[in-house]
Amino acid sequence: MKVYLNGRILDRDEAKVSVFDRGFLFGDGVYETIRYFDGVGVMLNAHQRRLARSMNLIEISGFDVEELGTLSERLLDANGLGDAGVYWQFTRGAEAMRSHSPQTDSMAPTVFGFAWELPSFETTRRTIVEAAAILRPDLRWLRCDIKAVGLLPNILVQMEAERSGAVEAILHRGDFISEGASSNVCVVSNGKLVTPPLNEEATSGLILAGTTRELLFECAGMPVEVRPLSVEEFSEAREIIVASSTKLLRAVVRVDDRVIGDGTAGPVCRLLHAGMMSAIEDQIRGDESEASGTD
Repeated sequence: MKVYLNGRILDRDEAKVSVFDRGFLFGDGVYETIRYFDGVGVMLNAHQRRLARSMNLIEISGFDVEELGTLSERLLDANGLGDAGVYWQFTRGAEAMRSHSPQTDSMAPTVFGFAWELPSFETTRRTIVEAAAILRPDLRWLRCDIKAVGLLPNILVQMEAERSGAVEAILHRGDFISEGASSNVCVVSNGKLVTPPLNEEATSGLILAGTTRELLFECAGMPVEVRPLSVEEFSEAREIIVASSTKLLRAVVRVDDRVIGDGTAGPVCRLLHAGMMSAIEDQIRGDESEASGTD
């Protein structure tokens, strides 16, 4: 594997980060993960916007988010990949000593990236992943709108999910659903797609602005309601769908001991999957036409 570290493409074993890096000592950093099909980044502009927002909110500077696509393409080329996930991590950088408060405003950020192979577009289009989940209290901090690298609460509940034979943990704050440990959540209710609001939309949201969530809205083909989603309404839903950058869309067919619907991907999920894949295909073709100079 070839990785990117601070301006260089290196063999993974050659890449070294200071033990005084604030990402290592404090989890002081943010990240993005982008899905690529045939060398085209899905919702790349949305990833750039979200990264810029996260970096601005925690006051990390020194990286131009407009470079994200070019650097990702360098990583893909170096590893001979077209269908892949690309992970990027940006920490505040390293100082001479450990200090809770950064001691300088001119620290150079640590920029790290790697890519790994994922299924092709055609394989993804043919398959809707049907997943089991658990429902658990949301014990994370209240700034989930920042895509921060400190994910210990997510890790612990994800470990619990996997011990239960599930692949995702869906979280709730009090009486309202927030999101999955690594995904956004929506349900089908009264003929509408219902999903929790973002932080700036309502205090009951406290979730990340998912780029695949945004794509889902664009190609839903049905009314979408962004509003607080109660645990009761969630528990009565006949279709539950989770969305994330690398896995795109999955049908939740069981939550704890309760089977959802008939235990398979429902009709709305299938329509959403088809619409999403069609939108991604248009993006791939559009990028290919632009690269070749054709209309």
